[in-house]
Amino acid sequence: NLNGRFLRLGDFAQPSNLSGGGAFIGSPTSDIEIRGNGTGSTVSLRMDQTNRATRSLSRFIVNRTSATSVQLADSVRIVANDLVSGSGTVELINGTVNTGNRLVLGSTALGTARIAAFNTANADITGQIIAERFTTGISRRYRHLSSPVNEGAGTITFNQLIDDIHVTGVGGAINGFDPGSGSNRPSAFMYNEIIDDNLATIADQQRGYVGVTNIANTISTGRGMLALVRGPRASQANPFSGFSIPDPTTLDFVGQTNKGNINIPVTFTLHIGTTGPGGQNFPQIDGFNLVGNPYPSQINPASAFTSNSKLSKVVQSYNTTTGSYEFYDYSTGIGSSNSSPYLGSGQGFLVVALGDTNIILNESMKVPNSPPGFLFKSASVPNLLRVKMIKDSINSDESVIVFGNGSHSYYEPSNDALKFFGSSLNLSTKSSDGLQLSINRYPIVVLNDTIPMPISSTFQTSHDFKFSGLDSFDPTLNIYLLDQFLGTTTLISNNMVHNFTITSNPLSQGAERFKLIFDNQAPLPVRLISFNGKKNEMTSLLTWKTASISGKPLFEVERSLDGKNFEQIGSVKSNGGSIYDFTDLNPEKAINYYRLKIVDANGKSELSRVVAIDFSEASRTRMTVYPNPFTDQVTLRLAGELQDSYLLNVTDNFGRKLVSNKMMINSNEISVSLAEIAAGVYTIELLDAITGNLIAREKIVKQ
Repeated sequence: NLNGRFLRLGDFAQPSNLSGGGAFIGSPTSDIEIRGNGTGSTVSLRMDQTNRATRSLSRFIVNRTSATSVQLADSVRIVANDLVSGSGTVELINGTVNTGNRLVLGSTALGTARIAAFNTANADITGQIIAERFTTGISRRYRHLSSPVNEGAGTITFNQLIDDIHVTGVGGAINGFDPGSGSNRPSAFMYNEIIDDNLATIADQQRGYVGVTNIANTISTGRGMLALVRGPRASQANPFSGFSIPDPTTLDFVGQTNKGNINIPVTFTLHIGTTGPGGQNFPQIDGFNLVGNPYPSQINPASAFTSNSKLSKVVQSYNTTTGSYEFYDYSTGIGSSNSSPYLGSGQGFLVVALGDTNIILNESMKVPNSPPGFLFKSASVPNLLRVKMIKDSINSDESVIVFGNGSHSYYEPSNDALKFFGSSLNLSTKSSDGLQLSINRYPIVVLNDTIPMPISSTFQTSHDFKFSGLDSFDPTLNIYLLDQFLGTTTLISNNMVHNFTITSNPLSQGAERFKLIFDNQAPLPVRLISFNGKKNEMTSLLTWKTASISGKPLFEVERSLDGKNFEQIGSVKSNGGSIYDFTDLNPEKAINYYRLKIVDANGKSELSRVVAIDFSEASRTRMTVYPNPFTDQVTLRLAGELQDSYLLNVTDNFGRKLVSNKMMINSNEISVSLAEIAAGVYTIELLDAITGNLIAREKIVKQ
C-alpha cells in the first residue's frame, strides 16, 4: 500500500528485484519511479483494481538505463492537482512504456494529467491511452476542443465525442447523430478558412464553421473543433432543452499518443473585401484558422508564433465561463485578464495566418500544469488602456488599446486582433476602417482623437465598465467616456468602475453609444443635466436643461431617421440661462431621432444623448409573438392599423440574418416556420416594407 508515498524501484546504486503476483495499492498522491537496467527484460506494473483510487498515481516515472520496456499489466490512472507541483505527470526519461491500452490521463476540476516531454531519443510510449478533458457546467455553451491522441494516420473521428455527449447533425440517426429536438441542426463543427463568409448563408457555415455531416467524419491532428457540450451523455437531464444547465462533463479521447514534432498547416485565402487606408484587403474571415494543442500536455507555443512572419502573434480561444473570447499576444505578452501563453491539453484556439504556412510544434514546448486562475503577463506596458465590460461574476468581456509610434488607426492583421463575438456580451473598439478589434494598436493620440467602443449584451440590466492602465499615460492627457445614449461625458480615472444600463431600447447598445475621447483640455464650460423630447400634436418639442454655463456656446439640433446618420435642422444660442427648447415643425413620418451638438467659441463640441419621437403610421402596428419559448414555429399576432406587407427578419446574437422575408398580410395572425434554426436566443423584427423602418422587435427562444 503506497498510501501517498514515493516508491523507487531498481535504484542504480542499490539494485533491487521485485517479483510475485501481487499488486501495488495506489492513491491520487502516490508516486512510482521504475529504474535499473532490467537486464533486457520487460517490467510489468500491476496496480490494485478495487476502485479508481487504488489504481491511481500522482506521478509515474520511467528511467531505465538499458532503454528496456515497462508493460502496464493493469489499468493505471494518473491524477493531477494543479496546486501540487509536478503532480499528474507521466515522465519518460529513458525506456519505453507499453500501455497495453491501460493508461488513463485523468482530468477533474483540480487539474489534467499530462505526458511530459520525452527527454531522450530512447524514451517512448506505445499502445493507446485515454486522455480526459474536464469541462465545467456553468452554462450551455460551445467549446473549442482538440484531440491529444489519434486513431491512426494522424486523424480521429467525431465518435470520440458522441460516447461522452449528445451530438446532433444533419440526417440524424442515419448519419450516426443523436435525434436531438427534431431540427437536426449540427452541434459539432470543423473550420474551413477557405469558405467565403460573404457567400455562407446557412447557420452551420458562418465565419468558416462547417457542420459535421457524419459522426464518422475525420479531423487531422492539430486541427480544432467546436462542440456544444450539453452535459454528460449518461446522466444529463433534458439535454436538448435550451434552458438546461449542463452538469460538469468529462470528455475522453482514446487513441495513440500524439508525440514528437507536429506541423499544423494553416491557410490564407483572400476573399473580396473592402480596402482600408493602409491598402489592406482583409474581410474578417481571411486567414482565420481553428487549430488545437495536439499534445496530452499543457504547452507554451510562443516560439512557433514569434519565429514565423506569416503568423499573427495573437491567439484567441473561447472562455466558456465568461462567454467571451480570451486573447493573448506572444510578441508582447499583452492579453485579456484570464489569458496566458499556455494552452491546455485538449484546447482549441484561433490563429490568423498572413499567408499559407505551418505552425511547427515540438516536445520542448510542453510545460508543467499551472494553478487554476493563473495569470501570466509581461511587465507593465506603457500607454495600454484596458477596458472590461462586466455583467456579473460570470459574464464579462475585455478589450485592449495599445498606443505607440508606428501603429495605425486602421486594421493591420499583423498587429491588431479582430474581435470574435461571444454568446452573451461583447466589447470591442473600432478601427478607422470600421472593423471591431480585441487588441487595437493605435498611433500616439492627438487632441480630440475619438475611438468608438461598440457593445452588445443579451441582458437588459445593469453593467459596468472597469478601466485600468491609465497610470502609464502622460498625466496631462484626459480620457473621456462619451455616452451618446444618455448624453453624458465622464472623465476616466485609473481602476474606475462606470455603471450603465442596457434596456429594450436598441440605442442603449450597439456601435454608436460609447466613444473614447482623448484630450488635454478641460471639458466644455457647460454641463447638460437633461435632454428630452415629446410629440406636440404634429411637431416635436425638444427641451433641455444645463447645470452651469459660461461663455456663449451654441446648441445645434440634429435629426436622424436611422439613429446613426444625423444632420443639423436648427440651432439655439445660449442666453446664459439653464432652460432651453426647440420645436421641429416638420418631423418625418417615421421615427425621428434627435440629439444636441454643443459647440463652444473655440469650435470644441460635445454630443447629447439621443431621443426618439415616433411619427410613423406603421408604428401603430403592435406585435405579440407566441409561443415563446417555441420548438418549430412561432405565430405573430398583429394589432392596430395594419399594412399590406411587412419585412420580417430573424437574427442571432451575432447580428447575422438567418431569415429575411417579405410577407403579404391577409390576417392579423401570421405563422412563421423556424424549424431549421438551432436552439438558442434570437431576435425577430418587423419592419416597414417600403421604408425599412423598425416597427416591432422581440427576443425569442428556441428550445
